[in-house]
Amino acid sequence: MDSSHDDHSSGFSHHSSSSESNQSKLATLHFDNSTTHSGTSCMPTLPEWAYHSRRCNDGRTRHTVESAPYMLPNDLTESDRLDAQHYLVRFIFKGNYNVQINPESPDLRILDVATGTGVWALEMAHEFPKAEIHGVDISAIFPTEIKPPNCHFQLCNILDGLPFPDNHFDFIYQRLLVYALSPAQRRQVNAELLRVLKPEGFLQLVESDGIVYNPGPQMERINQLSLETSLRHGVDPREVQTMKSGLKHSGYINVNSFNIALPVGAWGGKAGQLSLQNMHGLATIWLKGEVGKMNQDECDAALAVADTECEANQSYYKVWLVVGTKPKEPKKITNASSTTTMTRNTSEKVPVLVSTSSSSSSDIPRVSSSHYAEKNGSMSAA
Repeated sequence: MDSSHDDHSSGFSHHSSSSESNQSKLATLHFDNSTTHSGTSCMPTLPEWAYHSRRCNDGRTRHTVESAPYMLPNDLTESDRLDAQHYLVRFIFKGNYNVQINPESPDLRILDVATGTGVWALEMAHEFPKAEIHGVDISAIFPTEIKPPNCHFQLCNILDGLPFPDNHFDFIYQRLLVYALSPAQRRQVNAELLRVLKPEGFLQLVESDGIVYNPGPQMERINQLSLETSLRHGVDPREVQTMKSGLKHSGYINVNSFNIALPVGAWGGKAGQLSLQNMHGLATIWLKGEVGKMNQDECDAALAVADTECEANQSYYKVWLVVGTKPKEPKKITNASSTTTMTRNTSEKVPVLVSTSSSSSSDIPRVSSSHYAEKNGSMSAA
């Protein structure tokens, strides 16, 4: 990921601890002390799950919230992957957001859902010093002390609802919850985000279905491990392919979507190399996890073969960017489930596309490789 990008030079640390063991002892963490009475900090009352992480058979730690199907780890190794993933997403979209935000807007409030290490929220707080930035996550791997004064983090299981009033945020950002929500939970979250979004406010979703397209035999086995593991937890990663219709069904208007192909491997230049690193992080979870059950040597051997296949086949991920707006007078939405049928063809060939931009088409950034890079239209509006 683009760790050399100068946007990251805000000077704010996004790690809450220098020791992995401290990460599972959340009771010792100092949470946001912005709420005070007579100069005395008021510590929030935390739910029981906030104090625990469980160590799994693969040696990784994960949250303990039974109602949340999210299956990825919450340890320092995963924190590093999430940070690198952030720089990759920012690199391919040439920024942290793709909507118009007025930095001088009074009472500007921005929410980062599933903030992870908090790096996106920290950068937004730096870019919009007059705004109020909030980040929520099910695991306390976000900063707890060293952060801008306008940036606030708190533990939150979004499936229990957000701790904010109606019509509160101008912009909500949610990224890569592909392994976190069942189809029904995704609809639930869409409705909850609509509740806290201000009328005419923006929601931006960035997702991938986690599938490496145009794979070789070994990479396809990793794809299948990813899918089988997810389905065991009630999550279907292919659900993100219908995000646009999902937002429309939930009551959003002016829903725009765009799909890019993100190279995996050196064939795709800098983006492809960064994407390959991210693939390694995820594939290791699947290969050594509850379905793959490989040891480290077996995992390394499988990844070496997959790397060669991705280079030879010019493999890629698909990444979706979807933006919706809350109407002035939201309509009442039913909870009827979608009947959309999703299919997967991992061998189809699509061009490496460009990202979206809130400005003119001439400003659209490109994700290119030495092989091909073609713009495939603009965002499709509802």
